[in-house]
Amino acid sequence: MKEVRSYNKCRACHSNEINILYKFQNSPLEDLYLKKKNLSKKDKLYPMVLIICNSCKYVHLKHTIDPDLSYKNYIYETSTTSGLKKHYDLIAEKEINKFNLNNSKLIVDIGSNDGSFLSSFKSKGMKVLGIEPAKNISSLANKKGIPTINSYFNQNTVKKIIKKYGKAYHITANYVFANIADINDFIISTKILLSNQGNLVIETGYHPDQFKSYMFDYIYHEHYSYFTVTFLDKFLRKNGLYINDFLITKPKGGSIKIYIKKINKNIRFPSKVLKLINIEKINKIHTKKYYNQFFDQINLKKIELLNYLKTISKKKLNIIGFGASHSVTTLIYNFNLSKYIKYIVDDNKIKYDTYSPGYKIPVFSSKKLYQKRNSKEIILILAWQHSNVIINKHKSLLKKNIEFVIPLPQLKIINDK
Repeated sequence: MKEVRSYNKCRACHSNEINILYKFQNSPLEDLYLKKKNLSKKDKLYPMVLIICNSCKYVHLKHTIDPDLSYKNYIYETSTTSGLKKHYDLIAEKEINKFNLNNSKLIVDIGSNDGSFLSSFKSKGMKVLGIEPAKNISSLANKKGIPTINSYFNQNTVKKIIKKYGKAYHITANYVFANIADINDFIISTKILLSNQGNLVIETGYHPDQFKSYMFDYIYHEHYSYFTVTFLDKFLRKNGLYINDFLITKPKGGSIKIYIKKINKNIRFPSKVLKLINIEKINKIHTKKYYNQFFDQINLKKIELLNYLKTISKKKLNIIGFGASHSVTTLIYNFNLSKYIKYIVDDNKIKYDTYSPGYKIPVFSSKKLYQKRNSKEIILILAWQHSNVIINKHKSLLKKNIEFVIPLPQLKIINDK
């Protein structure tokens, strides 16, 4: 496909009734942290424009980037995230009981990474299959004994699965639905793969909750879609599916877990879905005014932070960023932070000794913060959604004449005074 595609129509319903909600700064792909040997490579900057369809209420990016640029050489492994295995084990146990799963019913995970989630099902005797586009990661999953197909999830892949394994009784998609450019093909593919009595479980970011804490930096190039239940209910029904149940969850600053089934003549649409749709309507989250007010607030918070950093820089104090992730790139570019940050630290080994996308700010291990120094330093927590975890882990730094600065949702300075 083209490296960048621009759409003048809604990618869900193909209506041309779309409104621009916000134009972000052009920026590189947010997670392409470079090693020193690749520093000569110039990062391309891509447009990022948030739009809404007035017809179906789909909130999405106007431009899509070739997924191979992000996923062909993907390096993140689910198993490296602390505490995730225990979390997956609990989910597997709940879903096995909730859906009466057994070893005769195929469980398919879309965007299965290194198979960590499926391993929690397999350890309980379940029949599992992963779909993962990153060749190196899918190879790792297969070596771990989790059968994984190296492919994007689409109708061609589904045909191969059905031919070899049969239909799936339980399909899961954890934080991948927002990363799908063609959501129509994705949903049609899941419907074809799903058995008539089966369940599709999608967990994804829920931006009405994320926006309550001003989490605008969760918007980046890999996230093509920003879902509301109003849109999902209409979209799924159009494709012969419906929301049987849902849970509002805490991960990613606000998420929603949706339990989906095929429509049949005996179904009863849950009233709790209609109640949430009504709440979204009352809060006017599909109106341009809602987004104008939101981004006006974001701009005020940007000005407040920049005024503070200007004062700090005049005092010749070093400002160190904490956090090297997708959202950090959105924050740095749209808050114009690069000139203030001397370097970035992170607790993730994968990011050690790399350079940030675009501005090429060096990234080091957080251990660098513990080296002996004479001057006072400021740690700007770029990964501010994880401020509590970061400060609790590194609170001993407060006794070393170091302050933590949390930029959002409210500017806050944490020190030992």
